[in-house]
Amino acid sequence: MTRSLLITVLLFVVSASLSAQEVAGDTTLPKAGIRWLSLEEAETLHRDTSRSFLFMVYSEDCHWCQKMTEETLSDSSVVGKINTRFYAVRFTMAKAGQFFISSMLLNVFNKQNLPAIFFFNENFQPITNTSGYQSLEQFQPYLEYTSDTKYYQNMNFDDFKKTWDNIQSIKNTRKS
Repeated sequence: MTRSLLITVLLFVVSASLSAQEVAGDTTLPKAGIRWLSLEEAETLHRDTSRSFLFMVYSEDCHWCQKMTEETLSDSSVVGKINTRFYAVRFTMAKAGQFFISSMLLNVFNKQNLPAIFFFNENFQPITNTSGYQSLEQFQPYLEYTSDTKYYQNMNFDDFKKTWDNIQSIKNTRKS
């Protein structure tokens, strides 16, 4: 079974079992922040409007998770892009049903550090992922790459990242 098919099957199985538990979307960020949805909410919205998915695995007692949420994921450009182009779902390691999904994502993609962010296209196929704290400058290429099909359908992330780094270097040179 391919990785994307395995993840799709597991997400649907787990979401069906979680729906009885009424896992609500995360409302810990201010209304101007990222609109975190429950998996069920994301699935329901996806039926009407197809978008890519952003899954974040975190722990409430993880310093780097809090730092990334407060610094990187609260930037207005990041918030705007995530809210308009993705269905964003957070899974905490502290809740039983979410722990299963979190563990599955971390294991399938061989990630060991939190926070971990996984990007999937509208067909639940993995695009790319990252783990560990990402500053705004480190996270922007992931967000740009995954939010536009012209990038991820035409080149792998490593090639995109080299292009991104070259463009940023030219921009920085012009500012000086």
